[in-house]
Amino acid sequence: MVVDVGAVVTLREHVATTVSARNGRLVAEQVQTTDGRSGTDLGLTSVLGGTVPSAVWVFADGSPAGTTVGETISVFNPGDTDTTVQVQVQLDDQRTNGTVEPFEVTVASHRFAVVDLYADPRVPRSVGHWVIVRTLDGAPVIVERTLSGAKGSGLSGSSHTMGVPVVATRWLVGSLVTGDVKAATLSVANPSATDTATFTIRSITGTGVVDTPGAAGISLAPGERRSVDVGALLAASPGSSFEIVSDVALSVGQWLQFGTPVDFATPQAFPVSGTQSLLRSAIMPQAGAGLEVDPSLAPEDTVVIPDDAVTTSVLPVTTLTTG
Repeated sequence: MVVDVGAVVTLREHVATTVSARNGRLVAEQVQTTDGRSGTDLGLTSVLGGTVPSAVWVFADGSPAGTTVGETISVFNPGDTDTTVQVQVQLDDQRTNGTVEPFEVTVASHRFAVVDLYADPRVPRSVGHWVIVRTLDGAPVIVERTLSGAKGSGLSGSSHTMGVPVVATRWLVGSLVTGDVKAATLSVANPSATDTATFTIRSITGTGVVDTPGAAGISLAPGERRSVDVGALLAASPGSSFEIVSDVALSVGQWLQFGTPVDFATPQAFPVSGTQSLLRSAIMPQAGAGLEVDPSLAPEDTVVIPDDAVTTSVLPVTTLTTG
């Protein structure tokens, strides 16, 4: 069944959707197209709905450093009470680059809020980053991230990605590339507040499984992220996939940039069953830089999962073009 949300909701720029089944189970996916208006290129993106709201979400990859790509975080609150959400931008090498004051926004029950990370200058474009989203009272929410590049900017396109509410010690990344790969990176983030991780990225090609050059036995301190360039490998062996293994549960993201046509994508990485766990807490702002953490920023360490989560699919915020 296909529902044209844009045809039904004609007077709203954004909309969030909950799809529920009276019995049985279902899969819900959101498909968005851009038509070239408002400075955008023609394009199409799709993202699956979230099956389980969570109090903590991670995006291990962010808009690339040194670009004009926009980045927004959309938070949908499916609960019956209002909640306050903290959007925490983790800069790479915080001891050198410093920290970013978290964004805080109140999200009313059954409503959503959108946070533009570049609405003010607190997030530097010259430094890479990743993002942690948490509710301060432990209420479960659904979180999506949108990356957008303006037409003619040199890096045009758009990508919608659900956040990751789990961490895992083993991840799989399928990179079935059919276009001209201009850049490709795998980002591995450690949201733990206490544990240092050691991880290895293995390349799965037509000739076997090998450790990715420069990506074996990498140490990752609490709150740190490492981005590994795999573009050369993908260019030489299109269709390569990757396995990330670690002694501490981590989060993984992927960035792909294409030259012909100009576009980019952030495909989802997948935790291997039996190695993942729900992310119930994460490193606090300032902690990764070795600074004293403001206790007022600490959320309650609680996660409540709805009993009917398996029959409910919550679609992140959709941007509608009208007119």
